[in-house]
Amino acid sequence: MGCFKFIKSKVLTFNALSRQEHLLFFRSLFLLPIVAFSLQLWGMQSTQKFLAQISQKTILSSTVATSLLLAKTTSTMVNLAARYSPLWGNCLKKSLVLWYLLRCQGIMSELRIGVRRENGEFQAHAWIEHAGVVLNDTPYVYQQFTTFAQAIEVKT
Repeated sequence: MGCFKFIKSKVLTFNALSRQEHLLFFRSLFLLPIVAFSLQLWGMQSTQKFLAQISQKTILSSTVATSLLLAKTTSTMVNLAARYSPLWGNCLKKSLVLWYLLRCQGIMSELRIGVRRENGEFQAHAWIEHAGVVLNDTPYVYQQFTTFAQAIEVKT
């Protein structure tokens, strides 16, 4: 009976999402493995360049508050999709999918990469920012990782 209640609660939660959230969730679920394979085969620069080429080039003409709300919703749906595809959902893959989906909605964002050494081990981390706000990580990620001076940009 516990399993039935769990599934029922997930279905009810999913049904409570808007149509736009459903679309973002399914697009994320579809894109995560594609981005994962692309990264494996062609690397980050080629993957990001391809995503930039197939996404919209127009910029949404709305207030920062409106675009930030849409960006946060998109980030939430990417993270939700990544929970259901754990093999594909590390920080770089999620960040590239989020970056692409935001571009498709006319929202410009920045891919940030940070590095650190912890217990003698080199670690790297990726996240997305819009209007100076970290979308898919904690706002304090800068305290944990040293970032490159500029966002990772792709030339199309």
